[in-house]
Amino acid sequence: MNMAEHIFSSVGASGRDLRGDVVTFQCLLTQPGLNPGKLDRICGSRTVNAIIGFQSRFLFRPDRRVDSNGDTLMYLNEST
Repeated sequence: MNMAEHIFSSVGASGRDLRGDVVTFQCLLTQPGLNPGKLDRICGSRTVNAIIGFQSRFLFRPDRRVDSNGDTLMYLNEST
């Protein structure tokens, strides 16, 4: 059983995009087979597109953002 990953601040559209949070989330996105691009700690278009791809699995309208206590992180932790 994997331990749940946490981020300290928001990642993605209008997020704070702290480098440590971004790379944590980029690593998590590779688990369900998404491609966030290079694990470079930068929230660029590939990372945002991977967020959209993952959110579209459970949100009618993906918001392109991951919050530290939000549904996206919860669902991603459950899928890994």
